[in-house]
Amino acid sequence: MVPEKLSWFKKHLANLGKRLFYRRSDKISLLLTSLVVQATIEEYQSVLDGSLPKALKVLGDAARGEAADLMTDLLENPIIGGFKMAMLLSKDISEVPMRLDWALYSLAGKNTWKLFDKPKLIPSEEAEDGITKVTIGLKKCPLCVGLDHITGEDLEDQEYAKILTALGGATVQSFEDYVGNDYDIVCKETKCFLRGDDKGELTIYFYPRK
Repeated sequence: MVPEKLSWFKKHLANLGKRLFYRRSDKISLLLTSLVVQATIEEYQSVLDGSLPKALKVLGDAARGEAADLMTDLLENPIIGGFKMAMLLSKDISEVPMRLDWALYSLAGKNTWKLFDKPKLIPSEEAEDGITKVTIGLKKCPLCVGLDHITGEDLEDQEYAKILTALGGATVQSFEDYVGNDYDIVCKETKCFLRGDDKGELTIYFYPRK
């Protein structure tokens, strides 16, 4: 049975677990990650008539599907010593930023907060559009490092961080579906260095299902 809120013990366990998971995981440099993603985008672009927007859309759609399968596997199977990620889920949306904090640290360790701001919840009653959301500021973009030949005009209506928005959306959607919350999750890149913003930002929207 999924709890309404996580207990203090489970929160403490998760804070220890994120450090252990990071220590045991294979480490990949930020520069290498950026180069791999950029090369993949260029490869997609080469087979799609040289269109960057088309390449970003196709890659993003593929990444969301793969991320959904990955999250299903992580939720249902033990990740450390018989411990399942599903044990750290609750129905309380206010705990989503905390879970994203754990996930980011598990990937980047102490470097997390050199790249990202702490995830922040904006409740529906405080949002101008009346939609609950979580924002994650990017101090550095892990995907567009070294890019100086692409501008916002080149992107048209697509996002260069399409992989990040696909992963973010699929991850939170998996969480909410598992606990039985009735939301459609959409993650968008709401600020972008390539569009001239002084920082990046991902926004995860919680749209109530009708």
